[in-house]
Amino acid sequence: MNAAGQSSTSPVSIVQFQTRTFYAVETEGEMCVDVVRLGDADGTVTVAYECEDGAAKGGINYTAVSGTLTFASGETEQSITVPILDTGNWNPTLEFHMRLSTPTGATVGLNLHQCRVWIIDKDRFPSSKAGEHSHSFTLLYEFFLHAARHPVVRSGSLKTFAIDQLPNVLYVVQLAIQVRLVDHILQPLAEEREQQQEQQAAEPPTFLAWSVHPRLASTQLTALVMGLSYALPIWLINYFRLSKCWLGVGGAARKQLQANLLRKYVNLTTRARAEVGRAGVIEALSRYSYEVVDHGYMRIFDCAKSLGKILILLAWSITVSAATFPLMLLLPTSLILRVVCMERESTALRLKLFRMQDLVVAHAEDTTRNFELIRDYQIRPLQAQRLERVVTEANFFFNAVWEFDTRSALVAPTLAALFAGILILVSPLLVANGYFTLGEVLAALQAVTSMGDECELFFQSLVQIQHAVSALLKLTHLLNLPTDVGDRMRANRWRRQRGKAKRLQAREALDERRSSCGARNS
Repeated sequence: MNAAGQSSTSPVSIVQFQTRTFYAVETEGEMCVDVVRLGDADGTVTVAYECEDGAAKGGINYTAVSGTLTFASGETEQSITVPILDTGNWNPTLEFHMRLSTPTGATVGLNLHQCRVWIIDKDRFPSSKAGEHSHSFTLLYEFFLHAARHPVVRSGSLKTFAIDQLPNVLYVVQLAIQVRLVDHILQPLAEEREQQQEQQAAEPPTFLAWSVHPRLASTQLTALVMGLSYALPIWLINYFRLSKCWLGVGGAARKQLQANLLRKYVNLTTRARAEVGRAGVIEALSRYSYEVVDHGYMRIFDCAKSLGKILILLAWSITVSAATFPLMLLLPTSLILRVVCMERESTALRLKLFRMQDLVVAHAEDTTRNFELIRDYQIRPLQAQRLERVVTEANFFFNAVWEFDTRSALVAPTLAALFAGILILVSPLLVANGYFTLGEVLAALQAVTSMGDECELFFQSLVQIQHAVSALLKLTHLLNLPTDVGDRMRANRWRRQRGKAKRLQAREALDERRSSCGARNS
């Protein structure tokens, strides 16, 4: 037996695929893969076939088929129909493989016993609803949906969302414990102690005397339960938070994006490949893909975590301290409005910074590629001066982006400090009129401070996501450049038609010669 699985005693007939490569458009619905029989056409021949996954996956991009082809005597061509599935989502050009094996009455072709089927997707990245000229939030939303279609990314994302909300739930529990501890344990004990000091001129009782008091014993048991409820859950939460490191969300998203970039680049037209250049594809693979995933998609979880805590604090303020609700609501609202209003300015600054950074990389590439000319013409200082000018301009835009982000990030803590000061100012009035208890005032102060801190984290995550728009625009442009796959498909189909016609002509000519030879011999 040889590597193809046929007997070493080769029959006269050869069964093989018509060509090494077949092309199918995703919207065509099916692909006909031709199998031809060469040589002697007498007798019955069978051969098994099967599909093998490549970048295209069975059940997702195509329906895997397998079976046996039977060539009757005189039959020289058959087709295998493979259903092609239209996912409705953008994909680069993907491929799967087909293989012939275990022939009977023939041998399979040495080189063409297997073939590759390319599936061409004409959708736009990241979807047909968004492109490089779409609004940045629409572009981000469609990219996030595209990334989440990967099974590892989708399942890991759902688990991460759930794990990130656990600290928020614990925070509310801790707030409730603090309020109950102050209002129902510490404050009543303090009041009883004051009453005893007024009634007795003697020294206040020792801790031992208090510890045997029935009320103090019951409150200590309650405090023990509260302390355990306050501290123990963090150990379980930390275990789940550590488990996030191995969910593989960021790695799977980066791998998918980088593989798609390379698949797209190797299929670009000559003109489009020259437009991207070596520096462009290196930047896309090494920097832009990381920027989009790490500062874009992965920041969704930080936003969801902060947003969950903000919503929990708002719900807490409504149910426990309704007077603080307007102040609590104003913090996230002001930040979100600022992000929306300043989105275009932020994206424009980031794009200018990216262009200058690209010029730095392009200048370095030009210097290394043309070093002999630079050396021969004695222009080493000139090259260094040109690089200094580019870096100086890049540093200007870097500082501009930094100043813009810092100015915006100062809004949340400034407003939180202002609102906390207002609450401190009116707290005596609120307690005196029975609107708040002492524990509620302390919890409200902590909640306002936490709201400011969480809004600042939420804003920083939004800024990072907003910065990822610039890198995503770069990738969107590259991934929507024209490819030569369509031209290759048309040439491939033309050659297949010509090959089929030539084989028929050769078979007819052979039959005529056999007939004429038989007539002369008779």
